[in-house]
Order: sequence, then C-alpha cells, then structure tokens
Amino acid sequence: MNPTIAQAKLMALHANTASLCWTDAVVNFTNNNVPVEVITRLEELWGTTKVIGNQVYEVGKILVMKIIEFIVANPQMAIGAVIGAAVGSLTHAIPWIGPMLAPLTMAIGSFFGAVAGHRLDKIAKGELDSFNNSNIFADLVTAAKAFWLGIVEIFKALRQHFQDEVKIVE
Repeated sequence: MNPTIAQAKLMALHANTASLCWTDAVVNFTNNNVPVEVITRLEELWGTTKVIGNQVYEVGKILVMKIIEFIVANPQMAIGAVIGAAVGSLTHAIPWIGPMLAPLTMAIGSFFGAVAGHRLDKIAKGELDSFNNSNIFADLVTAAKAFWLGIVEIFKALRQHFQDEVKIVE
C-alpha cells in the first residue's frame, strides 16, 4: 500500500470514529457477550491517541471500532472465547490450586474456545464443511489475519512514509 492510500484510509477510519461514543461500544460488546473484564481493558485502549505527522489520531477508538466489526463478523468466535474465559474463571473457585491454575486455564480455554468459534463461523459462511476438517493453527492464522491485516498494512505504510520524510528533512 502506498503512503497516500494509507493516509486516506487512516483519515477515513478516524472520521468514522468521530461519531462513536464509549457507551455505544459498551452496548455493542455487551450485546455480543463480551465479558466485563475485557470491556474494562478496552476502555483503557479507547483513550489512546498518537501523533502521526502533524495530526492527532484516536488510535484506540480505531482499534476498538475494528474489534467491534470483527466480533460482529465472527460472532461464534467471540462466544467461544468468552466460554473459554468463563471456564478459566470457574477454575479459580477450586480450593487451594484454583488461583494458580486459573490464569493458565483462562488462556488455554479462551484460545481453544476462540478457535472452535472461528471454525463454527467458517461453517456458517460455507468456507468449511465439517468442524473436524480444519487445522487449529491454520484457523488461528486466518483469524489473526482477518483482524489485523488492514490495520497493520495502514500503519506500516505510514511508518515508512514518515521515516522517509524525516530522512529527507535531516
């Protein structure tokens, strides 16, 4: 992607976030069964800004907006991750060893829940014919690519553009 297109896309994303408010984001996350703990972490991200060139961009809002779009496009994946996180939370209630095992089971449960949900999303979209005809790592890669591809491409092009611009000025 060339820097001009990247700047145009970033400006469009930034313009789309102008109408977003945190309350709308919370309602959207709540309607999609995102756990309160995750929503709280996303609120910290919400206020993050970055100066790119001479413009201040609300990068946190852009990322939260993309997360909302991703969850809406992959509802089963989000539900799978929530179920996995819930299993981890329940592990915490086990006497003596629960608090030690909870972080591990939450991470593993969320991972496998998200992958299972991603497979269900692929079946619903007709990209996969059976739950068992899939590879966990391939599913993980396709899920990560689906989420990060557009955002990463924009910021890489802008980084290169502004690095080149700084070299010219020096």
